[in-house]
Amino acid sequence: HDHDYDTRRDGYAEYGVREFWYLDHHAWYSNQPHDVTLTGNKLVNGQYIPISIERSMDGVIWGHSEILGLGVCWDKGMTRFRDPSTGEYLPDNREMKEARDAAETERDAERTRAEAAEAELKRLREQMRRQHE
Repeated sequence: HDHDYDTRRDGYAEYGVREFWYLDHHAWYSNQPHDVTLTGNKLVNGQYIPISIERSMDGVIWGHSEILGLGVCWDKGMTRFRDPSTGEYLPDNREMKEARDAAETERDAERTRAEAAEAELKRLREQMRRQHE
């Protein structure tokens, strides 16, 4: 792998990539004292300038992506995206799968209840028909 951060950044600038983020799990490109470095860059007049990165008291590292309109965060070993208007994280793949699975389970249960109600209605109609004969 090419670990030359400057070469990559210059290549992205040549292609006009307006913003890019880099999460360095090993702090290869940083002399920072912590294990993880989150870097955001935005393209201004053909050159990248750093996006301000914050570190909260609870250890979350984050910066604001103008392109996405979201916070890009490193929290408890995961890259997450946060809605700046609510402060809530967007669901990740696992959370979305769990929500989809729960919705499918509820849909299947509702279908079963509807089928049982239809069967009961059919039975009652048949019973009423026999009583009127």
